[in-house]
Amino acid sequence: MFGRLNISQQGLIALLVLLASQCLFVGLLASELTQAQNSLAQEDHARRIFAQINEMMYAGDRCGEILLANMAMARSANERSSDLSMDTAEARERFESEHRKLIRLMAGLPDSIARANRTHQTLSTIFNRSAERAFLQSDSAAEEFYSRMLSACQENVNTVKHFAQLDASHTPQSLEQVKRLLLAGVLLNVGGTLILAWFFIRRITGRIKILTENCARFSRQQPLHARLTEEDEIGRIDTVFHQMAAALVAAANQERALIENSSDVICRLDIDGNFLFVSSAANSEWGYAPHDLLGKNIAILLSGPDARVLIEKIKSFASQDVRSDFEARVQRLDGQFIYTHWCTYWSRAERSLFCFVRDVEKEKRADDLLKFQELQLRNAIESLPVGIAIVKDNGSILSINAWVEAMLGHLRAELLGRSIADLFVSCENSEADILARLKENGSLPLRCAARQEELGLYVDMTATMNADSARQEDLLLVIEDVSERVKLEQMKQQFVTLLGENLQKPLEHVRSMISDQMDNQSLDERKRGRLQRVISGSDRLLKLIDELLNIEQLEAGKLVGELKSCSLEEVVASALDAVRDFAEQQKKAIEWQMDGLNGCTILADRDRLVQVIINLLSNAIKYSPQNTSITVACDLEGNQVKLRVMDRGRGVPPEMQKSIFEPYVQVSSADGARGVGTGLGLAICKTIVESHGGEIGVESREGGGSAFWLTLMKAEMPESK
Repeated sequence: MFGRLNISQQGLIALLVLLASQCLFVGLLASELTQAQNSLAQEDHARRIFAQINEMMYAGDRCGEILLANMAMARSANERSSDLSMDTAEARERFESEHRKLIRLMAGLPDSIARANRTHQTLSTIFNRSAERAFLQSDSAAEEFYSRMLSACQENVNTVKHFAQLDASHTPQSLEQVKRLLLAGVLLNVGGTLILAWFFIRRITGRIKILTENCARFSRQQPLHARLTEEDEIGRIDTVFHQMAAALVAAANQERALIENSSDVICRLDIDGNFLFVSSAANSEWGYAPHDLLGKNIAILLSGPDARVLIEKIKSFASQDVRSDFEARVQRLDGQFIYTHWCTYWSRAERSLFCFVRDVEKEKRADDLLKFQELQLRNAIESLPVGIAIVKDNGSILSINAWVEAMLGHLRAELLGRSIADLFVSCENSEADILARLKENGSLPLRCAARQEELGLYVDMTATMNADSARQEDLLLVIEDVSERVKLEQMKQQFVTLLGENLQKPLEHVRSMISDQMDNQSLDERKRGRLQRVISGSDRLLKLIDELLNIEQLEAGKLVGELKSCSLEEVVASALDAVRDFAEQQKKAIEWQMDGLNGCTILADRDRLVQVIINLLSNAIKYSPQNTSITVACDLEGNQVKLRVMDRGRGVPPEMQKSIFEPYVQVSSADGARGVGTGLGLAICKTIVESHGGEIGVESREGGGSAFWLTLMKAEMPESK
């Protein structure tokens, strides 16, 4: 765990340990010093007690001297006894005063106080009798005095011995303990310092030495010492160093691999142009093994002038770091010359020129091929049977091909810079901005006419962004001459007009007249049959004309009108009423299934939708066997209504289930057996349904009947108030 701490934390812990030991040492020393100080205080107190005992004994001696003098005077009847009495009172007063001081000094020492009190009691008893003359004159007074004085002195001696023993037992022991503690503290400090020094030398200096050795080992490409397990700064530095060494070794290996596997030749030249290093690509590119070129001069590869120029460049580079690119022809070992591109860098630190040499022979051939292909493409564009033009965002012409020149009858120089709007006008709206219309149409062509009416030129123009242009807003225009197509469309329009005005109305008039003749009861069956065939032929021609007119209207986008809400039930009912007689004639029944859709409304052009359903019902009646039924079913799918017309006919082959909705396509040539068709009905139905935003299709299996279906948008019902 200690190894996970950083160096500052480890040093802080070591200092705290040393500081704690110092504090412990100071605390113990302070304790011993306090104890020694207490011992010295006790010794001083004992000395004061000794001095006070001496003062008290001195006062007692004085009282004893006066007592002895009084005894002598009493025996000699000396007249000075009154003076001695005064001295005795003063001495007694002093003795009592010294005794009280001694008692105060002995406060807290009951044994010593008891001894002092016994001494005081002993002396006070003898001193109190000094006032009795009989005692003073008795022979035993002196003996009693000396006996009591001896007893008092013995008590004082015991007190002094007691204090002397106390002083002798504490003070030397305290001083000796302080000495031992001081010695232990010095040893502890020296030992702790040495231990910390050894610890840090071992943990820091030793590991730094390992780092230093790792640096030397890495420079000599020798294995490194094992990673340090500690997680402090030095351990992290060692980890980072190992990671760096591994990354540098990997980078060196990658660099060596890149150099060895590079298709370009990598080499290093000294200031005189001699090879110092050559990569292995020289073998495949130049035919020389790398060791064959080491020490050789660059002149072995380059022709004389190229070699001299390169060596002069190298010498001019010697004072600075310079990069240079140039091309030179290199002579291979087999004598073949190849074009090469040299990228060079002079390194002042290495005092050598680093060269990267790439074979550009293939690139030159590729450039020549690209130029040839570009020329072919330009010739192809010039020869295209459509016009190609590049215009700016403002419409001015940047370039055109020869076909545009031929269409407009002007030279290229006359057309460049002119606006495309000055040359063409939109056929739909002559006032519209032709460039804006081209951008809106996207990939759809825009029908335009040349402003020079005498040219009679009509074109379909398509615009795309010019990806090859530096200006991304430039447009590439594809201009197709459709003058002949326009003429054909005009002829078709005239033909349709001819059908509608000059053929349809006379046919209707003829049919009406023949129908009137059919009402003549005098006609025999033979004539009636011939008239009926004429009426059938007229109906067929009128139907063909009507469908052709519908196709024309579909192409012009005029067949379907505005979509309005209408009742699905009424639409289907109208279609059923229209084909009911035809179904009865063909002996076919029609079933109607609209479960849950009563009152459903749809968005539709009612008349055109009725036309679609009639067409699907007519086909179902036409191609169903007799005495079978045809079913009309409606289902709701989300916000759409799906209507299906199902028959029991021969079915539609899978490969024709999509193509039958194209114009002039029928399932088989035998379809005419049940009535002549044009192949336009389903195509018209498909266009009408898609104009309603729906889809139309068929589900069928051959011999199992068909189910033609279409989807219509359901109208939103208004909220009830």
